[in-house]
Amino acid sequence: MCKNIMYAIIALSISSFSTNTQNIKSDTGDSFNNQRNNISVKQSGSPNCENIRLLLLNKLKRKIELTDKNYQSISRFLLKNKNEAMSEEIGYLLFKVLKRDSKTNNNYLSFLTKKGNKYKELILSNLIQIMCIDLGDSEYTYRKLINDFVIFKGSMSAEKTFNSCVVDK
Repeated sequence: MCKNIMYAIIALSISSFSTNTQNIKSDTGDSFNNQRNNISVKQSGSPNCENIRLLLLNKLKRKIELTDKNYQSISRFLLKNKNEAMSEEIGYLLFKVLKRDSKTNNNYLSFLTKKGNKYKELILSNLIQIMCIDLGDSEYTYRKLINDFVIFKGSMSAEKTFNSCVVDK
């Protein structure tokens, strides 16, 4: 039941976002599109959940390619997020953005690899954790996980977090 309510909220959010961006686009033209494609979190302070949400919704709707700046914002959110209410929605959106999108998975993995193995493993573990509800609802096995999300292949911390997530379900 909670999942249905969550999906209804997300559907309403997408609909509202779509309507709002169409109205704004007609007023501001291409400058709004450029700003929206480069949505990121301010470098100081904690990540802004709403910016991350809008970035992911835009990725789903417009099929934009995420930048290293976007991946940095998502990673900062995964490390510093204290807003549990937004975690479920962000986890769902990350699940939808990354599922079976090998290009986005590989680009994010490339970004993480440049940051070092310790950082990469921490982010991948946090990514599994925030997507745990959706992975459980979709009855994922580890084999299915690494087929749909190539970013996790070979990550010991992601596998460990996934196994904990599945056990807790």
